[in-house]
Amino acid sequence: MIRSGPVTAAAAVLVAVLVAASCGANARGTAARVMSVPPTAASGDEGAGRVTTTDASTTTPGSTQPDLTSSAAAPGTTTTLAAASTATAAKPTTTRAATTTAAAPLSAVTVITETVLDPTRSTPARGTTPAHQGRSLPTTIYVPTTTAGRHPVVVFAHGYNVTPATYDVMLRGWAAHGFIVAAPLFPISGGGLPGAASESDLNNQPGDMSAVISHLMTASSVTGRIDPSHIAVAGHSDGGTTAGGMAYLPSFRDTRVAAYLLLAADTPATRGAAKVPTLEVCGDADEYRNWPNASGAYHAAGPPVQLLEIVGGRHLTPFIDPGSAGQSVRAALVWFLQWSMQGDASARRQLDALVGAKGLLLLHP
Repeated sequence: MIRSGPVTAAAAVLVAVLVAASCGANARGTAARVMSVPPTAASGDEGAGRVTTTDASTTTPGSTQPDLTSSAAAPGTTTTLAAASTATAAKPTTTRAATTTAAAPLSAVTVITETVLDPTRSTPARGTTPAHQGRSLPTTIYVPTTTAGRHPVVVFAHGYNVTPATYDVMLRGWAAHGFIVAAPLFPISGGGLPGAASESDLNNQPGDMSAVISHLMTASSVTGRIDPSHIAVAGHSDGGTTAGGMAYLPSFRDTRVAAYLLLAADTPATRGAAKVPTLEVCGDADEYRNWPNASGAYHAAGPPVQLLEIVGGRHLTPFIDPGSAGQSVRAALVWFLQWSMQGDASARRQLDALVGAKGLLLLHP
């Protein structure tokens, strides 16, 4: 499944992508860069929006955009890594069309935090914390509370030097539409932790995502509510690169994953590398120049990869903007997940209707 131990050739390729992206012609800035977050969004500064082990909140349905307010409490839990299983996925098709409104939330949402422990892999030093065996992943879990039955799952990887809280409006919206969403805080690249964030541990993050999947399937408080045959992995920026490594590189692949959503990612791809529905999403005005990387991966990989272009979109804002443009982008992501994992023909029609709206979105076949 996911490798452990020394860095493999595939892992070296994944790390090399970051080096090239930081130093080459498509530079996103230095290793100390911080993604810009608009004042209306959850802060991505050091220490802000930090995930704790006892945080929880509840939201209620009824708004047309999925950034709902919260109140309530639920304790976190601590468990260890468990075994894997397999999943299947639907085959995608392609098209483009005109507009509709953003999707409306369907469920109230409760937010809990559980700590996922993987004792089989090590964590490098960060700040005053020495290197040690094992990896500890505080994981924010968004749970739909007013829809019955088992729920599909999205495991989300955050970007460099931020926390899952940066993406609250998007992750909460996914949960409001019936997905259980789990977002770990990475120990080396995550924000709000002692010591400077670093991209040097990126090759270990696919394994962290698999550890979270295992936890959800066997040892979480929501284990009995998840649908293990419908699991997606998503990520933004360096988190998108993490997810892309799982989608495109065999050494990182997790066969339980049924779909991938890569947001402003920078990941190499080769023809036929993707085995399940994969959507590359990027603004063509990305300030870290990730648009050529996303479109290049799409052209290199071929089906079942698709590319959603956000015309004039920047690196982070389209995914967390509370305005109508952000709502449209997030609606497209919801509909892709519903269609790709659940075979929802209505969601596919909604996605097709949204694409091309006033030049905001273009879906490349």
